[in-house]
Amino acid sequence: METKSSWYGLRLKPKDMKPKIKNIYALINSSQVIAVENNLGITLPVDYKHFLIETNGGEPLYHLVKTISGGEEAVGWFLGIHGASGSLLSIYQQYSRHLPKGALPIAVDPFGNLFCIATDKFNYGKIFFWQHESTPQTHLSIKDSNCVLVAPDFEYFVNSFIEN
Repeated sequence: METKSSWYGLRLKPKDMKPKIKNIYALINSSQVIAVENNLGITLPVDYKHFLIETNGGEPLYHLVKTISGGEEAVGWFLGIHGASGSLLSIYQQYSRHLPKGALPIAVDPFGNLFCIATDKFNYGKIFFWQHESTPQTHLSIKDSNCVLVAPDFEYFVNSFIEN
């Protein structure tokens, strides 16, 4: 039996209490998450912080996620906090001039488009899909950019993966 409730918002089996993420990065602790928050000058939503501490990103076992509007998007991998290219910080720095204000990349689709968590006060915690190829201007608000709402929060997002 699976349960939807957990302290870090993933569908978990009560027995093993492991998220459905494979190929995770090296595990981190809360002080490393706080260091990232301080570096970026933001406060991450609690459910996403717990996810980072528990898995530090990686490849989801199932890749398709159902969006709040009923569409589907594919998640290639969740970004983690580590020193290698492709980390949460390196992807943020790579796209920071083009990302909407208040958008922090947390996952990447197979084509390099980004799933972002909102850190601005108007959309805090919401998950958006951002297509990097169709970004006409820089630093628009999330509302005025080419972001599509995927989920109202991180817990909803990770519980929307389609098992195949």
